[in-house]
Amino acid sequence: MKLTQKVLLVFALIVVIGGIAGMVAGSVISLVAAVISAALLLYSRWLWGQNPLFGFILGLGVSLALLGRFAGKALSSEEGLTLWPGGVVIFSSVVTVVVLITGFAQERKNASGSQGASAEEEAAPSETGKADAEEAEEPSSSEEA
Repeated sequence: MKLTQKVLLVFALIVVIGGIAGMVAGSVISLVAAVISAALLLYSRWLWGQNPLFGFILGLGVSLALLGRFAGKALSSEEGLTLWPGGVVIFSSVVTVVVLITGFAQERKNASGSQGASAEEEAAPSETGKADAEEAEEPSSSEEA
């Protein structure tokens, strides 16, 4: 399992735990929003293995949405930033965004590096294949003459 997938899993768990804490405090909508956000993060985690671009976009979108929601609440509230759940979700969102960006950049770098190597590998056998074909033709043409 890649680091990005692990981070998305941990972030989804933190979001669900925060939603449960919100429900215990009397906000059912917190649980609903947390379950939807966590489901999208888990889907992003799954997509990361199948199609990193879509997994990156979805994970980044959910992480930035949660960051905006909790940072906006912390800035506008009279109490300021609370450690739980606001501070934890803000910190986790920032970590997730950084890991997603670096992980996606690494995926792109690896993909472009492997394409260059495979093109060279494909060119080499075709050249030796041509040489083998030419050698095979020469003896048969000398037998005919």
